[in-house]
Amino acid sequence: MLIKNKWTIYFLLVLISIPLFILNVRDVHLWGDDYSQYIKEGQNFANGLPYYQSTYVYNNQNHEFGPPSYPPGFPLLLAPIIKIFGISIRPMLYLISVCLVGLFLAMFAWFRKYMGPISALCLATAGIYSGYIIDLKSNILADIPLTLFATLYLLYRDDTRNTIKRLILLTLLVVGAMLIRSQSIVLLLAEGLFFAYTLVLKYITTKSLSFKDFTSSLSLHILLLGSLLYLLLIKIIFPNPLDSWGFYFQLFALNKGKWASVIAYNFGYLIDLIKSMVHFLAFGSFRKGIITIMEYTGLVFS
Repeated sequence: MLIKNKWTIYFLLVLISIPLFILNVRDVHLWGDDYSQYIKEGQNFANGLPYYQSTYVYNNQNHEFGPPSYPPGFPLLLAPIIKIFGISIRPMLYLISVCLVGLFLAMFAWFRKYMGPISALCLATAGIYSGYIIDLKSNILADIPLTLFATLYLLYRDDTRNTIKRLILLTLLVVGAMLIRSQSIVLLLAEGLFFAYTLVLKYITTKSLSFKDFTSSLSLHILLLGSLLYLLLIKIIFPNPLDSWGFYFQLFALNKGKWASVIAYNFGYLIDLIKSMVHFLAFGSFRKGIITIMEYTGLVFS
């Protein structure tokens, strides 16, 4: 299907985005624990207090409830909302909606690189309006903002231009993702692996390596600049004695010798998450059968 007027696709993008500001935007929050710590840390930022002083009592014998404090990225996003509207759930959920609209546009831009505008629009819409995501957006959690930063990073990383502006943008995006969720360090680790891979490939091909092969690598630049900026922010700008990295080191220590079962458990959990992305409530055997086919088809395509 062809779209003759380029403005039609922009109109459709805006039209499809509107319900995201209505669906699951409420004045109350579901039961949970993480959201309250995020809000408290955002409130501390808004009031000029050390953000990690959330009064949360951390039990180091039970790590299932999360770290003693969260990274500053998501609370920083919440801080202006809390400063203006106070502890009000609806404005914070509007922030989540804004992030989800940004993710929708980023997904469309990513798919548009590889297919026509209608196909890209359909895929992005299916991803954003999945039951899992619509349910998730009713929670004040860092997942959707993190996914937005990570998707934008991958979108602009998938380019052949090596410019200073692009390097700065990629560095800010990867550091932003790491400030929201520490696990985003996998993006920097991936850059390190890709840098090593390109060097090995170049050596196998040419039997030589030059100094320029190191200095011209975008992966190396992102790895170095991203690490330096991140360390500057978490050690000097936003120092935190309850740094979440200590939590992860403790988590590794507690799981020492049990990695096979941990990996197996998480692999099964990952499969359940992928299936849930295309799961919708259905009544009647026929409709449930269709949903089951959708879940396993989505799993295979993933």
